[in-house]
Amino acid sequence: MIRTPDTPDRELTDRSPVDAEAFAMLYDRYAAQVYRTVYRRLGDRADAEDVTAEVFTKAWAAIHTYRPALAHFYGWLHRLAANAVVDHVRARRSAMSLDAVMDAVPDDGSALTTAARAPTATVEEAAPTAVPI
Repeated sequence: MIRTPDTPDRELTDRSPVDAEAFAMLYDRYAAQVYRTVYRRLGDRADAEDVTAEVFTKAWAAIHTYRPALAHFYGWLHRLAANAVVDHVRARRSAMSLDAVMDAVPDDGSALTTAARAPTATVEEAAPTAVPI
C-alpha cells in the first residue's frame, strides 16, 4: 500500500503492528512535537532526545493497545511523553549519589553532622558524643 504524508493516523496506527514503515511515518509526523514537549519540561537537549526516543520505543511496543476511539494518536503519544518525563526525573533523582547529599549537609561541628560525615562511624562510636534529645 502506498502511503503519503496525508495518510490518516488511524490507517497508520492500524498497520503499525505489522508494518514498520507505517510507524516510521507516524514517527516522522510527530517526533518534533514530542521532542519539544519533552524539552520544555526537562530543559536539557540530550535528556530530551533520550526521552523522545524512549517514548517512540514504548509507543511502538504498545501500539496494539492504542484505541483511536479514546484519543487521537498525538494525545496518546503526549500522555506517553508526560509519563516518560516523570519517570526520567524520578530516576535521575534516585540516582543522586550519597556524596552529593552529604555535600549539601552543612558542617556545623555537631556530633550528628560529624557522625553522618564519617562513613565508617558506627552507632556505638557516635553515641558517646551525641546530645540526648
